[in-house]
Amino acid sequence: MSDLVMDLNLLNSFPEVVIDGQNIAFTHGRDEEGKAVFSYDSLGIVVEFLYRRRYKPVIVLPSFWLKERYTSKYDGNKVIERLDAYGIFLSVKTKNSNKVDDLFILNYAFNNNACVITNDKFRDK
Repeated sequence: MSDLVMDLNLLNSFPEVVIDGQNIAFTHGRDEEGKAVFSYDSLGIVVEFLYRRRYKPVIVLPSFWLKERYTSKYDGNKVIERLDAYGIFLSVKTKNSNKVDDLFILNYAFNNNACVITNDKFRDK
C-alpha cells in the first residue's frame, strides 16, 4: 500500500463495498512454504484499489485481528494503524468467527445496499 491519504468527506460520499477482510487477507498471504497466512498488506491494497475507483471499502474482520497483540506482531507496515482513522473497519466479536462474520457481512450489505467482495462460497450450514 502506498502512502495514500484519503479525503474523509469524499470517502463517505462513495457507495460502500463490504470486504470479507479475513478471507481476502488469507487468500493474499503466503509464507515461505506456500501456506496461507493472514496478510494485513492485502487490506491496504484493496482499500487503495477501491478508493481510487470511488468506492468506500467497509472491511469486516473478527475483532481479534484488530487487537494490538496481532497487529504488533504481523502488521509490519502499520496498515491497521493508518486506516483505522477512516472508520472503515467493522469488527465482529465471536468465538466461531467464520460463520458469524459471513452472516454479518451479508446482513450489512443487504441493509446498506452494498456489494460484497469475498472468495467465500458461503457453504456453512
